[in-house]
Amino acid sequence: CETRFLGLDCKVVDECVEERDEEARNVPPSGCEWHLDVDRHLTCTNSKDYPAEWDAGEHREHFLFATAEECCETRFLGLDCKVVDECVEERDEEARNVPPSGCEWHLDVDRHLTCTNSKDYPAEWDAGEHREHFLFATAEECCETRFL
Repeated sequence: CETRFLGLDCKVVDECVEERDEEARNVPPSGCEWHLDVDRHLTCTNSKDYPAEWDAGEHREHFLFATAEECCETRFLGLDCKVVDECVEERDEEARNVPPSGCEWHLDVDRHLTCTNSKDYPAEWDAGEHREHFLFATAEECCETRFL
């Protein structure tokens, strides 16, 4: 990285390459995947409220879907499936520059003076008002914002 950390060389660790390969599947452009609603009967939603285990590689294809139709057909075939689009509000709140990979850059929580795009960071950094201070579209933006 050409940017400098307070006079020190900027370190950049791209960990998303491996994650992109592992998760090469049909994810909606919004980033809001559809799943059965954990609180409402016979309902598919694209809220962020679902068990973390559903994000695990071997479980994703069974629980997370690119469209509401795919969720309803897979989880509730032949039943009257309700659809609740909660991502509309999230898209409006989070209208910002997110990289196409979905892997945002942030301070590395384990390595000193380093920006990375791993998924390993405090959940609080993902909260609406904190995102712009902790998550960035590029490594350069992370370095410049956090260390200059």
